[in-house]
Amino acid sequence: MKCYMHVNYLEHILPVSEIMRQCASAGYDGIELRGWDVNNKMSQMEYLESVASEASDHRLDLVFGCRNESFSSDERVRRQSLETLKTILDFSAAHGGRILNVFAGATFAKDVPRSHFEMNGSACAGEEQWRMTVEYFQQAADHAAPLNMDICFETHNGYLHDLAEPTCRLLDRIDRPNAKANFDYGNIHLNRKNRGLINEMNMLAGRIGYAHLKNLVSLNQFESRAFFRTPLDAGDINHFVLLRHLLGGGYRGPLTIENTMPGDKRRWMHHDLAYLKSILADLCGCAGHCGNRNDESDLF
Repeated sequence: MKCYMHVNYLEHILPVSEIMRQCASAGYDGIELRGWDVNNKMSQMEYLESVASEASDHRLDLVFGCRNESFSSDERVRRQSLETLKTILDFSAAHGGRILNVFAGATFAKDVPRSHFEMNGSACAGEEQWRMTVEYFQQAADHAAPLNMDICFETHNGYLHDLAEPTCRLLDRIDRPNAKANFDYGNIHLNRKNRGLINEMNMLAGRIGYAHLKNLVSLNQFESRAFFRTPLDAGDINHFVLLRHLLGGGYRGPLTIENTMPGDKRRWMHHDLAYLKSILADLCGCAGHCGNRNDESDLF
């Protein structure tokens, strides 16, 4: 299986060209980048062409992330957002991409802190936001289909697709085979409505087109919303269990490691990859015994 690195390991610290050089040197197969120039120095196409050239030089696969104004009240904003999405889809497909990591518009309840994840995102979205988002991504999925591209909604707090159940609801309403989920349990874990790793993954069975891996320690069990980020092998999430169930369910797409810890993360990009590869090596030795297990759900 291919292992990718998310740009957030070194983002805002090094230029993208150097990030990709270090990513390739560490042994990753690909990288996930933003779909735009975060420094606002290049136009959309200048940026895409620049990073694609760098990725090719380092023999890295590319995945882009794309945020969308899917339910903006301004039709012009929605239309421009959709055109930007289509541009990234076209460009990705032309450069061998098959996945686009997408977000609908963010949604937060009035007078509710954003850290109260269980009260924001899908919990506070109105029917009009759902309807407009469904129509928006039906158009996106239809554009992506002849390109052989999947649009994968990252399970992320603050969005309609924050937990497995509303993500399934969104996919059902879009009703396109190339609209899938990007399963990111690190985000789900922080939501107090989280039903546990195995249950959340089971709800999305057969609909996961991409996967993010990261780890953290949450203090939810102590009635605190505080959390801190950790290396991949050091937090609450047991990635051996996660990957055993994910691969046992038939997933064979890329695995992208994220790390949003503060400080110098250059050593962790090596450490986290080595840990992930050790799990994959272990799982190769237990083929036929992976996944389809529900007895570990109480661990999460």
